[in-house]
Amino acid sequence: MPGVVISHTYEEKLDMNRRQSVTKFGKGLALLLTLVLGIILTATSVFAVNSYLNENFNSNPPLAATNTDGAWYPDRYPPAAFESASLNGENALKLSISAADGAQLRPGGYSSAFYNTQGRKFNQEGLGVTKLSGDLYIPADWATSFRRSDIWSTAFNASNVVSFYPIIGFRNIDGASPNLSYWDGAGWVNLGAPSVYDAWYSFSMELDGSDIVYKVNSAEVGRLGSNNSTYFGNIILQAYNFNDTSLGSSYNAGNAYDAFWDNVKTATITPFYNVTADTYHPTLQAAINAATAGDTIEVAAGTYTEEINLNKAVTIEGANAGIAAGAYPATRGAETIINGGFIVSASGAKIDGLTIQNGRSSGGVKVGVAVATSTVTIANTIIESVASPAQSDGISTQPGNNNLTVSNSTIRNNWRGIYLNPGSGHVLTGNLIESNNGVGVGIGSDGLSNTTLVGNTFTGNNLEGWGSSAVGANVSAHFNVFNGGANGIYHYGGNAIHAINNWWGNASGPTHASNSGGTGAVVTNNVFFDPWLGVEVSTVDGAILDEDDVLSGPDGSSATNNGPGNYLVVLSKFVENPSGVPNFTGASAFYDIFVSGATATDSLTVVLPAAPGGGHLYYYDGSEWKEVLNGGNPISPSGGVYTFTLDDTSVPKLTELDGTPFTGAGNEEISISPSTSTVAAGETFQVVVEAGSDALFGVDVSLNFSTTVFSVTNIALGSGLTPGTIAVNTYNNSLGTLRFAYSQLGANITNTTGISLTLATVTFLAHSAGNGEIALGAALFTDKDGNPATPAPLNSPIALTVDPSPTVFVDVALQGRSDHAGMQLEVKPTLTGNILYDATVTAGKLEIANVPAGGYTARVSAPKYLAAVQDFTLPANVATYDLGGVLTLRGGDINGDDRINIQDLVLIGVNFGTNTASADINGDGIVNIQDLAIAAGNYGLQTGNGPFSGYPVNWE
Repeated sequence: MPGVVISHTYEEKLDMNRRQSVTKFGKGLALLLTLVLGIILTATSVFAVNSYLNENFNSNPPLAATNTDGAWYPDRYPPAAFESASLNGENALKLSISAADGAQLRPGGYSSAFYNTQGRKFNQEGLGVTKLSGDLYIPADWATSFRRSDIWSTAFNASNVVSFYPIIGFRNIDGASPNLSYWDGAGWVNLGAPSVYDAWYSFSMELDGSDIVYKVNSAEVGRLGSNNSTYFGNIILQAYNFNDTSLGSSYNAGNAYDAFWDNVKTATITPFYNVTADTYHPTLQAAINAATAGDTIEVAAGTYTEEINLNKAVTIEGANAGIAAGAYPATRGAETIINGGFIVSASGAKIDGLTIQNGRSSGGVKVGVAVATSTVTIANTIIESVASPAQSDGISTQPGNNNLTVSNSTIRNNWRGIYLNPGSGHVLTGNLIESNNGVGVGIGSDGLSNTTLVGNTFTGNNLEGWGSSAVGANVSAHFNVFNGGANGIYHYGGNAIHAINNWWGNASGPTHASNSGGTGAVVTNNVFFDPWLGVEVSTVDGAILDEDDVLSGPDGSSATNNGPGNYLVVLSKFVENPSGVPNFTGASAFYDIFVSGATATDSLTVVLPAAPGGGHLYYYDGSEWKEVLNGGNPISPSGGVYTFTLDDTSVPKLTELDGTPFTGAGNEEISISPSTSTVAAGETFQVVVEAGSDALFGVDVSLNFSTTVFSVTNIALGSGLTPGTIAVNTYNNSLGTLRFAYSQLGANITNTTGISLTLATVTFLAHSAGNGEIALGAALFTDKDGNPATPAPLNSPIALTVDPSPTVFVDVALQGRSDHAGMQLEVKPTLTGNILYDATVTAGKLEIANVPAGGYTARVSAPKYLAAVQDFTLPANVATYDLGGVLTLRGGDINGDDRINIQDLVLIGVNFGTNTASADINGDGIVNIQDLAIAAGNYGLQTGNGPFSGYPVNWE
C-alpha cells in the first residue's frame, strides 16, 4: 500500500500542474476548453462553475471524462458506476466496482495496482475549502469481504503547492480484518471495526490551524500535522478493485460490489457553524438569518464585534457552552467574546457559554442582552462592561416578558446588572452578580410574580443587591449569598419577598431593625429573612423540576422528580455543620435538600455520595438529628452513593422539606404589604397580611388605620393558613380598627410551616385626600398544642399619601318637564363590569366626587327617558371635570327597553286620559297629548343617540 501512495502522489502533482497551466492562461481559455469537451463528450451537458458541494444525490451527479470544473471526473480510473440509486428507500450515490475492471482486464497503460483505486473527483480550488465530509453505508457483509471505500482530497499550502493527501474510510483488505482507518502520511491508522453494521457512518476531515483533524460521526479520531496545508483543492470518492493477481493475499478474482455515499459536503470553516444544518457562515448574524428554529449555532473562541438580532428560536453556543461561569464556576477555556450584544425576540432562544462585552444600542441605552419575548435562556455566560450611558443593563426584559432563565452566569461591571420589568416565571440560579456600580444595583425589578432566585452570589454592588417594587405573589430567594453591606434585598412596595435560607455575609444574619445584633447585608421591610443560613454554602444547584426532570447537584448528588407535580428543588452543600448544634459530630458532609410546592402525591429520588466507610444517612428536624428511613428502614450506601426516595411515606416526608435546620432568631415574623405605593381618593387597594413561621396553627391579629383617609370594605381570610374556626373577623371604620382571629380545624391537620403564609387580605377604600397610616397592632401565633409565639413585625406602620381626585359633573334636564326626579349618573371604569360611582341630581346638576384619573364610561338615566352613554378619559391633576354642556334626556321610553317604538306609543294610547304614572312622561299627573307628542317626536331613537354616544344597551 505505501507503494500505491507514492505513485498516487506523483500522479496528483502532474494533474495539478495541468490545472495550474490552464489557470495561467486565464479563465477565458479554461471556459473554452470546458465547453469544447462538453460538446464532444455529452453533446447536451452544460457544467456548473466550481462551487461548494452539498450533495444528497437525489439525481445523477454531473460527470465528465476529463478534468472539468463543476463535474465529477475520473481519479486514477473510473468506477463501473457513479450514479444516483435507491438504498433502503432513499437515494444515495452508488459507486460500483466491477471484476471486469480488474488490473489484467483494463486497457493498456492502466494495468498497474495504482489504477485499482477507482473513483471520481470534484474540484474545489479557489473556494478556500477547509472541511469536507460524507456518509458511507457499511453493510454487514463487509465484515467478511474484500472491501475498501474512502473519502479523500488533495491539500495545498499557501503557495498552491500540494502539501498532503488526507484519506479516511473503511478497509478490509484480507476479507477478515474490517477497520475504520485514516492515512497519516506514512501509513494507515486503524481505528477498529465498526460497532454496528448495516448503518451509515459519517467521515470528515478539517484543517484546524496547523493540523488536519479526522472525525467519525463528529467525534475526533485523529489529529496530525498538515504540512502547512491551507485548503483542500478537491474532494474524491473512491473504492478499491481487488481483482489484481499482484496483490497476494488481498487478491479477490470475483471482486464486485457497490459502495453507497450520501450527504457529501465541502465548506470553508468559519467561527460560526450551524451544527444542525452543517453549514458555516461569515458572521453570527448571517448564521442566525440562515437558521431554522431549533438549530444550534456554535461560535469558536475569539473576539467578534457584532450587534445581534436573535430573532429565531435557536441556541447560540460559545466555546464554553455547558461550563459554569457564575457563583460556582468550572474551569473554562478560551472565551467566545461578542463585542456588542443581543436583542432576543424569539421565544425559545438560548445563549450558552459566551462572553458579552460593552453591549449594543437598544432604545437609547445599551444592553448586553435585551430580552423582548418570553421563554429565553441565558446560561454559562459572562456579561460585562455595559457601563454607560445611564440606565444601561447587562440583561433587561420588556414588560410582559415571562419565563426568563439565567443560570451559572456572571453579570459584572455594568451600569446595572439586571433589570426585570413586570413579568412572571423568571428563575435565576447560580449566578455571580458583582460590582455593577454605574448606579450600584445588582438586580432591579418591578412588578414581578412567581420569580425565584436560588444559589446566586451578590457582591460589590454598592447601592443594593436586589431592589424590587410592586412585588407580586410568590417572589422568593433561597440559598443565595449576599456578601454584606449594601448587597441585601431592598423592598419598595407590594407583597413580601420570601427570603429565608440565605447567607447574609455573617452568622448573625442581616442588618434589620427586627434582628437585633444582625450585622450582615442590609434588608428592608417586607422581606421574610428568618431563618437564615448560619454558615456559607459551598455549592448550590436549584431548579423548578417537572416530572422526570433531573437536578445535578454538588459532588455528584442529584434529585429526580418522579411526578406527578412540579416544584422547586434545591441541593446545597455546606462547609460545616449548618445547624450549629453540637450534639451530632459524626457527619462527613452537610447537604440540604429544600423543597417548596410539593404535595402529598409527589415523589423525589435523591442520590448523595457516600463518605469513605459508609454509615447511615441522617437529617436535622430543627431540634435534633434523626435517621432517614425508607419503609421504616435506615438508608445505607450502595455503590458509593446513598439512594433514597422522599414522598408522603418516607421519614422525613417530602412535604416537610420546606423548613430549615439553620440559624434564626425566633422563626416567627409578620408583615403587612400594600398592593400599591400610590393611591388616589376614590380608589380601593389591598393590604396583605403575611406570616413566616415554623409551626403555625392559629392566629390573632389586629390592625389600626387612619379614619380620616381610609375605610375597610372587606377582610378575606386565609389561603396560606386555612381558617377552620373563626373567632373574630370584624372592623370598625369609625375607630379605625380591625381584628381577625381564627384557627385551623381537624385532628389530621398538622402545624403549618411555610416561607410565607397569607393570613388575610384586607381591602381598603381611600375615601379622602390626605396622609394616613396602617399599622400592626397586637399579633399572637400558636401551634397546635397551644404554644404561643409573638411574631416580629417586619414593616409597621406603612404610610400612604392619598392624592386628591376631581369631581365629575354634568348639567342635566328632562325633556318636557322642569324637575329632575329620578335622574342618576353612573360611572364605571371602561371595560369593567361594576358601577363604582353613582350620584343623583342636585339643583340641575349630577356630580360625583373623588373619581381618580383614568378611562370611564358614564351613563345618565331617568325613568321613561332614553339613557345617554359616553366614554371619557379623566385627566390627573384637575379639580373638576365637566362631561359636557347641558344634557337633556329624550322622553318616551315607557317600557324601559332603551328605545322608543310602537310599543311605547301603544302604552301611552292605552292609558290616554288617565293618571297612570308609568305612562306620564312630563309628570303633570295625566297622560295626554303632551306625553304622546314627546314620544312621537322621538320615535325610532334609542340609547346612544343624542349629544352622548357609544353604549346601546343597559349595563347595570
